[in-house]
Amino acid sequence: MNFGLSFSYVFKDKEWFKKVAIPALCSLIPVVGQFIVMGWGLKATKNVIEGNVENALPKLDFGADLGRGFMAFLITFIYAIPGAIIGGIAGGLFGAAGGSEDFLQILLTLVGVCFGLVGFLLLLLIIFMGFAAVANYVAKGQFGAAFNFKEVFGLLKKSFVSWLLVLVVGRDVWLSLGSLAYRHWVGPLQIEPLLISKINTFFQILLVLGAIFKVGILNLDPVWVQLLIVIVTFTTVTSGVAYTVVWGRRAWRHFHAPVDSRISPSA
Repeated sequence: MNFGLSFSYVFKDKEWFKKVAIPALCSLIPVVGQFIVMGWGLKATKNVIEGNVENALPKLDFGADLGRGFMAFLITFIYAIPGAIIGGIAGGLFGAAGGSEDFLQILLTLVGVCFGLVGFLLLLLIIFMGFAAVANYVAKGQFGAAFNFKEVFGLLKKSFVSWLLVLVVGRDVWLSLGSLAYRHWVGPLQIEPLLISKINTFFQILLVLGAIFKVGILNLDPVWVQLLIVIVTFTTVTSGVAYTVVWGRRAWRHFHAPVDSRISPSA
C-alpha cells in the first residue's frame, strides 16, 4: 500500500489547482454549492475505486455533480427517517410523562428511555448503512443501488471490524454524555463497573490479542476471531443497555425522593 500516494496524488495532476479551485469557489454558493462539492468529491472517490488513483481529480461538471451530490443527500435523508421517527416517539413519551400520575410517569419514562436507546443504536446502524449505501450508489451509478440491502449489508460485512470499533466508541460516548447529565441534574457519580462491562473488556482484550497473533505470530482459525467479534458486539450493546437502565433508575429514584433527602447536583 502506497501511503505517500494518499497525500501526493493531488499534485500529480497537471491541472490540480484548477480542478480544486473551481469546486472550492462553488462551495461558497449557499446550499447548492455544498451539493456540487459533494458530487465532485464522490466522483473523485469513484475514480479511486476504479483504480484511477493518480488522475483521481475530476473536472467539475456543474449539472452532473449537483445531481450526484443531491442524490447522496437524499439517500442519507431516507436512511435517517426511521431513527427520526423513533427519536420523535421517545421525545413524545418524555413529554407525556411530565404531566402524568406517578405510576404512568414511571412507565412512560422507562419506555421513553428504551426508545431513546434503541434510537441511538439505530442511529449508529444508519450511519454505517448510509455510508455503505452512498458508496454502492457511487460505484454502480444508480440511485436504486443505495437500497439494494443485500449489497449494502455485504459492504458492511466486509469491514465489520471497523463498524465494531465505531460501535464501541459510540457506546462510550453515550455513557459519557449520560454521566455528564447525571452529574449536572442529579449529583456526584460513583462509577461501579458492572459484571457485563468487565466481561466486555475481557473479550475486547482477547479480540485485540487474537488479531495481533493472527497477523504476526499464530495462524489462528478465523472461526475463533469471528466468534470473538460476535461476543464483543453482544457484550458492548448489553453493557450499554445495562448502564443506561441502572443509572436511569437511580436518577428516577432521586427525582421522586423527598426534597430534603436529595443530593445537591453542585455537591
